[in-house]
Amino acid sequence: FYGTHWTGATIQHNPYFRTASCKLFGNDAFGILSRALLRPNAVVQRIAAPVLEEMSRAVLTIALQIRRRDSYGISAAMEEVMWRCAQQIRVLHFQRRTLGDRSNKASTPGHSTGRNESGLGNQTFYRTLLFIAADNDRSRKRIEDGSSKEHTGLHAIYLSSPLTKTELVGIQYAFAEMYLLSKADEIIISPYSSFGSFTHGWSSKVPWIALRSGEGMQTTSSMPCDVYWFGVQRLSCFNASMLSSEMVNMDSCYG
Repeated sequence: FYGTHWTGATIQHNPYFRTASCKLFGNDAFGILSRALLRPNAVVQRIAAPVLEEMSRAVLTIALQIRRRDSYGISAAMEEVMWRCAQQIRVLHFQRRTLGDRSNKASTPGHSTGRNESGLGNQTFYRTLLFIAADNDRSRKRIEDGSSKEHTGLHAIYLSSPLTKTELVGIQYAFAEMYLLSKADEIIISPYSSFGSFTHGWSSKVPWIALRSGEGMQTTSSMPCDVYWFGVQRLSCFNASMLSSEMVNMDSCYG
């Protein structure tokens, strides 16, 4: 059958498949399967290449997937949560790096804490790089227009992709954005968006999510949270023994 929701977790809870499935995939079935089955083609790689080059010059790359349109588009307030979350992640990251450097003078290869937004030869290195994947130009250009003083010191980049879902070029750019989101060190996604859910599942990276409560949270798993567990409970094969704490908590993981 075909569906827009990740139901692999349900299969792993099936008593006939659980042992074999968990042995094969552990707690990362989506990541292992998606990377084996889905790979960016030459066109997508060519679109993504310039941004990947920019990412390689950064100490920290944070990706924001901002969905403001359609039925599950987030509010302006929730977008603010995502931007604040990016700043907090940045602070925590460099605090940890500073503490680590005090106890161990050896820096991570290629990620020197002394690297800042300065030229080195013909290249520029960024202390923090934001990759913005958004469905509107305002979110893309938020830092670029210089109106947000709170983002001082951050360098932002985005794909100048056509904002369309009905043309081939728009789909190609969308896949390139997914690919680039997956390459970031930290991923912040919009809730209830399969675009973001696929990305962090594909990369096996635990994401951060903006909540309606005005807060941001990091999930406990890299696998997509949007499994529509409410619907799964209506299946004829459903058994209450499948209700592990992890599955139950997925009901409200997006706040």
